[in-house]
Parts: sequence; structure tokens; C-alpha cells
Amino acid sequence: DVFITAGLSEGIDFLFQALVDPGRNIILPTPSYPLYLTKERMSYGTFDFYDCDDKYEPDLDSLRKNINKFTKSILVINPNNPTGAVYSRKTLQGIVDIAGEHKLSIISDDVYDQLVFDGEISNMRTLSKDVPIVCGNSLSKNYIYPGARVGYLAFHGPGWDDVKGAIQRLCNQRLSVNWEMQR
Repeated sequence: DVFITAGLSEGIDFLFQALVDPGRNIILPTPSYPLYLTKERMSYGTFDFYDCDDKYEPDLDSLRKNINKFTKSILVINPNNPTGAVYSRKTLQGIVDIAGEHKLSIISDDVYDQLVFDGEISNMRTLSKDVPIVCGNSLSKNYIYPGARVGYLAFHGPGWDDVKGAIQRLCNQRLSVNWEMQR
């Protein structure tokens, strides 16, 4: 249930190709990492966002209000890029609860989870028993090795079979992670 990718960027690309059909969307936080906007656009998805409060924590009312019949998944970036905000356990549990209410999956971008200097980080996969979550991470950020180009997607929970099958096919169509990092 883990796919090694050429950086998390490739994993994000694969997820959006597997999940987003024209007119559908993955609801994004605002502000958001720009790559997600590009991938939504490249998949011909619609743009739907949820707001954050003045401390850059997700606004759960905004999230609930902006989910619609075209929403496929909720994106959570924790710690957030570009704000650096680390979300509270209470907020993350609220997101899991909302995803469960709407029968949505969660994409958890954990790429900076080892670079938290103040406070404690909660991981989405530890908060959910039945909501499907895919966690993405990268060696280049957490180990301060820019350009390492090794990332991964780890799938947790039920309901991912079709997406994992699509990602397997996408992984098979490319060569591999770079030689230096394989070694």
C-alpha cells in the first residue's frame, strides 16, 4: 500500500490523475501549495477551496460549506506550505469527521512533518479508523536534501483499490526513482 515516487510531486500528479475527472475536484486549503492548483487544472477539475482562520488553521465551517457533489477528496497540508502552520489535533479530528460525514477520502501532505520545531504534530492516519487516507511525504524536505526526488504515497483505510490500481499503472509507465537515491 506504499508507492515510491520521484518526489512527492510525482505522487501528487498520480493522485490527481487517478482521482479527478473533468468537473470534479479535490477541495484545497487557501492558501495552498501552487502545485495543487496546477494539478487540479491539468485534470480539468473545478476549483473549490476552504478557508483558514487568522492562525492559518482550517476553518471547519468553510470546509463543510464548500464541499459539493463534485468533491472527491479533501486535501490537508500539515504543516502547511506556504504558511508553516501546524494544525491542532482538534482541527484535524474535525476534518476527519467532516470527511466521514460526506464519505470523502483525505489526502494528507505530510512533507514537513519532521521539521516542526515548536509544538507537536498529529498525523491524520492516527485519527481515523474508517475514513480512507493517503499520506504523502518526501525525503528531500524532512532530511534537508533538496533534489533527492524520492517521495511516497501510503494508503490507509478502505476504498482505495481502484485508485491504487490506477497509480500502479501510472508507476509502471515511467522508469523509476533516480539511481543515486535507489542506491
